[in-house]
Amino acid sequence: MPAFDPEGPAGKRLRGAVAARLPDFLPGYEDDGVLPLYVTVLASKGGGSVAAELEEFLGDRAAEFAGW
Repeated sequence: MPAFDPEGPAGKRLRGAVAARLPDFLPGYEDDGVLPLYVTVLASKGGGSVAAELEEFLGDRAAEFAGW
């Protein structure tokens, strides 16, 4: 069971915050909604390492992003 609903109010707030923060980690990033939703779903599941899942997108900055 998710820690929170990614489509609920908390998920929508998180998705907005992620979308606003991603350009700091991915220069030239243009929000299409997909990556912020992916991050939100990862966070809603809890448990596993969000940083490890995001390494493909953020490289060595994944841990820094996940810690934010």
